[in-house]
Amino acid sequence: MSHPSSRFVAIAFPLLVLLTSMAPAQGVVYREKWAFLHLERLRAMVFDELKDRDVDAIAHVAELLAAEDGGVAIRPVAQALAWLRGVECDDHFQLRAAMAAFVLPEVVDGKATVAACRAANFTLYLPYPIELPGEVAFAIRVRDGDGRVVRRLELRHHTSFDDLRTAQAEASVPAGELPDGSYEVEIDTLIDGAGARAHDPRLRWRFHVLTGFQERCDLALGRARELREALPDLARAQLDGLAAEVVRVYTGEAFAVESTAVADLERLERCLANVTFERPPLAGMTGSVAAALPIGDIVQPVRLRLIDEVEQVTARPLVVFASAAPCYGAHGRRPIGPATRSALWLERELGSFGRARGWNVVCVDSPGGGRPYAKALLQTVQHLPELLPPGDRKPLLVCDREAAAVVALHLGEFREHISGLVLVGAGSLPKQAVAALGSLPVRLVLLHGYPGSRSIQRLLDYVAVRSRQGEHRPDVELLHDRELPWPFGVGLSLAEIEAFAESVFGG
Repeated sequence: MSHPSSRFVAIAFPLLVLLTSMAPAQGVVYREKWAFLHLERLRAMVFDELKDRDVDAIAHVAELLAAEDGGVAIRPVAQALAWLRGVECDDHFQLRAAMAAFVLPEVVDGKATVAACRAANFTLYLPYPIELPGEVAFAIRVRDGDGRVVRRLELRHHTSFDDLRTAQAEASVPAGELPDGSYEVEIDTLIDGAGARAHDPRLRWRFHVLTGFQERCDLALGRARELREALPDLARAQLDGLAAEVVRVYTGEAFAVESTAVADLERLERCLANVTFERPPLAGMTGSVAAALPIGDIVQPVRLRLIDEVEQVTARPLVVFASAAPCYGAHGRRPIGPATRSALWLERELGSFGRARGWNVVCVDSPGGGRPYAKALLQTVQHLPELLPPGDRKPLLVCDREAAAVVALHLGEFREHISGLVLVGAGSLPKQAVAALGSLPVRLVLLHGYPGSRSIQRLLDYVAVRSRQGEHRPDVELLHDRELPWPFGVGLSLAEIEAFAESVFGG
């Protein structure tokens, strides 16, 4: 939902300038963000079906995901998913894996001032140049929160290869046909009249209907602008982090994992009530909460998984996860957009990590977007104890790929602020940093086919040489001896990360 009032939010919230400046309707960057969302979605399906498989299966999928994709990033992922399901990745499977859809707006509002926001709009899009194996059409089913099919549509026009590549196939459901609530749209790609087979990937996205959503957004964002300037830096950043989620919905930017747009607005409204009555901005919130921390004249988005309500917080061990950057394959080819990878994707892989032990968990967005990432992450680690006190235990820091490469090069600045470090997929520590590690424990994870992992082996070799020469041997070793699929180094190492955290936290 785009609206002129969103412009004042961009002026008031430095974090949001990038968001609002990169939302030209259906522009190249805009489309690529949605296309990348679908690639991430397919990877998440692979992760879900892989995480409980045996070592041999994980190794085979690692081989598949590291294969050259010929410029079509979906292919290795589709092949991995087909292998996990025990079927051939034929043309039909591959096309159904590749089909994407813009589901906009995320929140349908029958009272919206923008006509397009008064209907649920489904636009079919083929992000990759995959040949159509037959005549294509689409069967669309909309289910309510109880799983009942409440609307069926068929889409048979503008479904040629050229039309799908340029997102010309569209269908809509007016707001008046859907009561307020949460819905799921399922889009079945028909090929020569035949629907998806049992093993084919299914295209499903959540959306919402809420009458008066735009008006509530306007009020909340306007109130946020009024209140933020009088707040101290930490409280202002938390308010900005919650407002950013609402502005993202307003500008029609692609979400991460799934749409939680209504809950995001409700959390912003709660935050505003808290600030009005001089309570902590996140008072009354638990579970996964969007926030941000002040980093000089910018703010760093974070996801907080809170065990306690903030106003009743007790000292708990804290584990901070830093995400890898968005990329199309193991060799680092990057999309034009998004510039950074949302922490929500990494948070999704964590599942219930640390919850039974009572640990707070924070996930941080990836490097990218022109931010001074080392500075931003370091100050995030320094600020977090103000919000989530870890007692006498410093946070454990876990970094994936590009985040690991950045932290490795700046480890001297981080060393005094963390209790331990896990570097996944990259670990090029300068020699002087190795010598200065002292007793800081560092664990490393190798990723199959990922070029950055060569730096891990070099580091291990250097540590071994130091030991043979009688110099102090730092506490640097592999977290485990497996080479994991390159996108899933963190998610497939959680048991070992938890055991390592337990050791550095002291039980």
